[in-house]
Amino acid sequence: MYGVLPWNAFPGKVCGSNLLSICKTAEFQMTFHLFIAAFVGAAATLVSLLTFMIAATYNFAVLKLMGRGTKF
Repeated sequence: MYGVLPWNAFPGKVCGSNLLSICKTAEFQMTFHLFIAAFVGAAATLVSLLTFMIAATYNFAVLKLMGRGTKF
């Protein structure tokens, strides 16, 4: 996301003296909030996909046990 940092960079400090004007902008500060929103969206998608897989597997098993499943 930030590129390759040199060996003498401080951990957690991305903005140096050259990037100080960029780091103080509201758009740069908003990137953290957008990252969190994207992470939450990805987590919600993962949970919904897992729920779908479990429900589909359960429905398939119930239909097979009741003998109304399709013949493969």
